[in-house]
Amino acid sequence: SVLFDGGKYRMWYGGIREPRPGEPAEPWWDWIYCGYAESEDGIVWKRINVGLVEWNGSHENNIIPGLRHAPVMIKDERDPDPDRRYKAFYFWNSGEHLEIARSGKYDKSYDPREEKFLMDLFTSRDGIRLTRHAGEVTFPGEQARPLSAIPQSVFHDEDEPDRQKRYKAYGFMSLNLRRRGTSYLYSPDCLHWVAHPEMPVIDAAVRGTPPAVGGPTGQVHDTVCFPYEGYYIALYQDQHHPRRMPVELAVSRDSEWFRHVKPGSKVIPVGPPDAWDALTILPTMPVILDREIRVYYGGGTERPVADSDSPRWVARPGLATLRRDGFTSIQLADGQRVGSVITIPFDLPQHASALHANVLCAGKSSLRAELLDAASETPIPGYSADQCQPATGDQLDAIIQWRARRTLPAGPRQVRLRLELRRNRGAPRLYALWFRPT
Repeated sequence: SVLFDGGKYRMWYGGIREPRPGEPAEPWWDWIYCGYAESEDGIVWKRINVGLVEWNGSHENNIIPGLRHAPVMIKDERDPDPDRRYKAFYFWNSGEHLEIARSGKYDKSYDPREEKFLMDLFTSRDGIRLTRHAGEVTFPGEQARPLSAIPQSVFHDEDEPDRQKRYKAYGFMSLNLRRRGTSYLYSPDCLHWVAHPEMPVIDAAVRGTPPAVGGPTGQVHDTVCFPYEGYYIALYQDQHHPRRMPVELAVSRDSEWFRHVKPGSKVIPVGPPDAWDALTILPTMPVILDREIRVYYGGGTERPVADSDSPRWVARPGLATLRRDGFTSIQLADGQRVGSVITIPFDLPQHASALHANVLCAGKSSLRAELLDAASETPIPGYSADQCQPATGDQLDAIIQWRARRTLPAGPRQVRLRLELRRNRGAPRLYALWFRPT
């Protein structure tokens, strides 16, 4: 997890080492610790000595106790208690659940016959010194309890009308060892989580046309989801090949029903065969800046080991960047000089004063817009494309204006927008449109 917090970047990351020769073969999750690092620019990082855990006879290290793999940290500005402002989450995996049931390991108890999983909430004033609270994930109703459900993203949803669903968590889930998808859990308090009855909410079985049966080469793995400008954006690992997991895009209006956006197109592709991230990309919650979106990710590959038939897994942190609103775009097909798109009918916002656009018009390419009457699909007088002042250049917030009209028509009324892209010594791209109130 990476937060831009207090004018600096803060990272909570999982660090794993392989067993040394002669050491016992412990489960992989028992070799992972959470480390803490900081950065002024988000690129050059420094481990911060927090002095909380003894390691090799010393407390001089950056280990954060309690958190292990997939450390999820959020800063909950809405919480009135400063000691609970930072919240971290640990959802126990299937192997840990079985070990707890057998031996009481990790100082916990668990009965696998119960329709629930274990989780821990950690609260903190500073994100470093954590207080643990035992929580649970329940599976009410008729849905089957999966093998595991481990979120990689948690957020407080200010637009959720149901108080029982104000906190949302999305991530990995395994229905069985051959079918995986995206889990969705919700909670009123970060302690008592309920599984959505239709999990998985993002599923490789319905990703393509026609739908394909889920299997080892058609699965969705780790997923992060976050609210963005009225949508819920999901970045998910697509295992289209047994050993390659790039990141693709899905979107939802209601946080429950997701639509795949151009399946096969990669938001973050794996690297070339000799790269450090050649096999897998593990997404995290992005850092949204004024002009840029930063997606920190875990990248991994395998390296050959001398005198051994078993390669060594190598994983490192990486950074991918997008322009603001840059998850996807509308652009002209190859070879086309002019193209247009018409929106579905919508109510013109009553107090809207201007239409804004995020555009990249290379060379002398341009974007024009016209406002249509929804019923007749004819231009409203004064708002036709030939009256529109073209938007050009690279603009994150271009104001679309018409020569004879300084403001939009008075609402409410049903309209459509027709958008015209024109190529001229460069390619135009439209990333976003919005109305701004007076």
